[in-house]
Formats: sequence, structure tokens, C-alpha cells
Amino acid sequence: MKNIGLIIVDEEHDSSYKQAEYPPKYHARDAAIVLAKECNCPVVLGSATPSIESMHNTNNGKYTLLELPERVDGAKLPKLVLVNTTEMKKKGEMENVFSKMLLSAIDERIKKNEGVILLQNRRGFATQVYCVECAHLEKCENCSVGMVYHIKSNNLKCHYCNAIKPMPKACSMCGSKNIKLFGTGTERVEDELQAYFPSAIIERIDSDTISEKGKLGETLNKFRDGEIDILVGTQMVSKGLDFPRVTLVGVISAESSLWMPDFRAEERTFQMLTQVSGRAGRSILPGEVMIQTCDSGHPLMKFIMNNDYHGFFARDVQSREFRNYPPFANLCLAETKDKDPRKASETLIDLYKEMFNYNRAVSILPPSAALLAKIKNEFRFQMLIKTSRSIDPSASILRDTIAHAYRVFRQKGKHKDVRIILI
Repeated sequence: MKNIGLIIVDEEHDSSYKQAEYPPKYHARDAAIVLAKECNCPVVLGSATPSIESMHNTNNGKYTLLELPERVDGAKLPKLVLVNTTEMKKKGEMENVFSKMLLSAIDERIKKNEGVILLQNRRGFATQVYCVECAHLEKCENCSVGMVYHIKSNNLKCHYCNAIKPMPKACSMCGSKNIKLFGTGTERVEDELQAYFPSAIIERIDSDTISEKGKLGETLNKFRDGEIDILVGTQMVSKGLDFPRVTLVGVISAESSLWMPDFRAEERTFQMLTQVSGRAGRSILPGEVMIQTCDSGHPLMKFIMNNDYHGFFARDVQSREFRNYPPFANLCLAETKDKDPRKASETLIDLYKEMFNYNRAVSILPPSAALLAKIKNEFRFQMLIKTSRSIDPSASILRDTIAHAYRVFRQKGKHKDVRIILI
């Protein structure tokens, strides 16, 4: 495009802007900022829940903050209700994965022909198939993860390599028929809803249901027109949907993404729950949001309930500064993959030694097996490499150290076939 006058990056916080799987690897938001600089035009990063990095840039004067404190057309923010599922179970107020309070609210909306959106950020029916007798978990043969049960097809599926096998009638380890299903996915939410509301039209939106071209748009149009009563989905239902008829949003288990071992886990959970809450009450009809969680005492919940982005930002950015994570550090993840775990591990250790000996100013966390140690029959090992932006503002020291270690390692010719990924 020639003579670009303005670049807008909508929902700039969204992690899908980062392309890290295959080269070229880039972040579309950052690429837009570079392009705007070259074109000498402004760039607008739009979001109701800006990324920590972007908000930090407004605080230090790099970006200009423009705020919209009121909703369009005078719409009011929805009423937020936090439901402690642990307490509800003790009181007998839970019906499987639903609190009676949420079921009652859904029933009320259906009678009024108003729209309902339910978020459960896991696919499938049950996330674990577990033997009570020997504690064996049905795992994928290609990946070090438990397989997910899908009730529609009555099979187990790996969500990483797409391997499929029949649902076992007995434990594959000890032969016991005492098999239990644990965890809740979108299929289970849909299935139980159909039992509670047999006359309601329910549709599910996740990567299992929208693979067909045009299916997502068709489903959303039907929901907009009132042909669908309840929309159940993963985080897809939290992004940018604007339906005036939606007056109730329910979150089945708010903590599903909160417990991930990732320094961005709280940020992503806050963004997802705040974004999905914003789907309710977008017109003159008042909205209500019910968030079910077994961890209602978590500090994050207070910020979500008060719609307090600035409070959350202040807490999270302080934590990141203390632990030296972005935006106060330059961060690179080095990963090795190979079908031979020994070769993958040795390669990463060699890289670690080269980096450590070349520049002691670079902080390197020792190599370890990845959280998901094997995916698609490849064993994975990882390490984090960091430099403080106070001494390395342009990340030149970090890049130089990584490039040197990679070059020396390749020159030695050891384990040439091991894949090395730098993100």
C-alpha cells in the first residue's frame, strides 16, 4: 500500500499477533509500529485491556494514552457476580459444572428471548481419562499429555498431534473397568445444557466445530438473529462480538488459564475475563456476568470484579520489575527438539555453555525439559535467556550472545540434525 496515513491494530493485546512457529517470526503489532515509523504516520493500538508492554510505554512517554471511559451509545457496564464453586458444592448449590444461580439466570434469559454466552476455555468433553484402581492416565503415545475425551465421536484425541484412539472400555494398564472422566470442556458444557434446557437452541464454537469454511460466520449470524439461544465456546467467544441481545455471560471455570506456569498467565486471564464480560449489556438491555471459580480469593479476581485495569497493571508491572521480566527485560526462549532426548538435551547444554562463557552479563536459566516434554514424537528442552533493558535497551547484547553461541555450536558440527528454535 502506498501513502499510508494511519495504521490501526485492533485488540493489540491479542497473542495471535505473534508468529513464532515458522519463519519469518515476528509480532504484527511491533511490525505495525516499525511500518508506521517508516511511513511517518500515526499508529493506533486499540484495546480495552492493553498489553502490559504497551501500557508501560505510555507511562514512560513512548506512547500517548487516549482513553474512552464510557461505553458507546451510553450503554452501562454489566453487573459482575463472582460464584465460589467450592462453597457452592458444600451448600449443595452446584448442578454438575453449573451453579444453580447460573442455571436460573440462563433460564430467565431464554424465557425473555435474550442471548447467553458461556465461556469454557477447554475443548472436548473431559480433559482426563483416569483409572481409579492404578492411577493410570490415558496419554498420547506421541506426546507427553493426557488425551481428551470427545463424547460426540466417543474417542480420545490429542490436541497437539491430533492422534485419535477409541475410548477404552477398561484401563489399558491394569484392565480395571473403574475409569473416571475428569475436567470440563466445551462439549460437556453443551451436553449438560441440553439436558437442563431441552427446548433451547445451543451452538458450540471451538476449533472442533468451525473447521468448515464459513461455519463461524454462519453461526454468529444465527445467534445475532435470535435463531440460537446459547453460544458455548472457548476464548473465541470473548473476542470482539457485538450482539445487543446478549444480556448474560457465564464463565464456567475462570482459573483454567490462571494456573499456567507462565509469567503472562495473570495478564491473559484478566484480558480474557474482562473481554468476555464486555460481550454483555452492549445496548439498552442491562447485562450480567457470572464468573464461576474455585479460587475466588485470588487477588486477580478483585481487579476483574471492579473492572480495575489500572490497579491490575500497577500490581503486575511491579511483579515483573522485581523478577526482571518484560517490559523490564529482553527475553528469548531457546528450544531444542529431536526424537532422541539425549541429543536434544546435549545440544541445549552446549549452547548454554557457549553463552555462559561468552558473556556473563547475560542471565541464562539452566536448561531443563519443557513443560510438555514430548510433542509429535520429538523431545523438547528449553532455557530462558535474559538481559536487563537498563543495560541492554536495544537487545544488542542478547542477540550478539545468542548469535555467537549458535555459530560456534554449528561450526563444531555436533548433532547437526537437532532442531534449534529461538523465540
